[in-house]
Amino acid sequence: MKNILVLVMGMLIATSCATSNKMMQVRDSNLIDIKENDEQYEVMVLDAGFETWFQTTWSASKDRSQQYYASWNQQYVAEWNFKANRAQNGNFFQNQIQYDQGEDYGIAVERKLFYYFRWVETELGIPILTNSPKGGVF
Repeated sequence: MKNILVLVMGMLIATSCATSNKMMQVRDSNLIDIKENDEQYEVMVLDAGFETWFQTTWSASKDRSQQYYASWNQQYVAEWNFKANRAQNGNFFQNQIQYDQGEDYGIAVERKLFYYFRWVETELGIPILTNSPKGGVF
């Protein structure tokens, strides 16, 4: 299974390099792919269970502003990258996330990235922030 994921990651990285898309690798078995085509972005998370969880957890009635998601994502990415820099072999936070705080990714990308971080914390039980958002979103 891990060989298949490595192969898929290799193909995605090769494709992204050939088409100059932005690629954010999160860890060996997870991949967050932010593609840029004519200033439009898309997030793809290759991690079993995330898409189903995201579709059943998010609803328009719980939605927040793009600024809300971006603010949390900046904190999540900073902490994620800090943990990745200190990672031991086999640690969950193996790779840094390349996230440009000045870039306008759009609400769909910011929302999905935020929910990915929340999924890691709530469903996988891996803490990222000590001050994670409480209530209101879930």
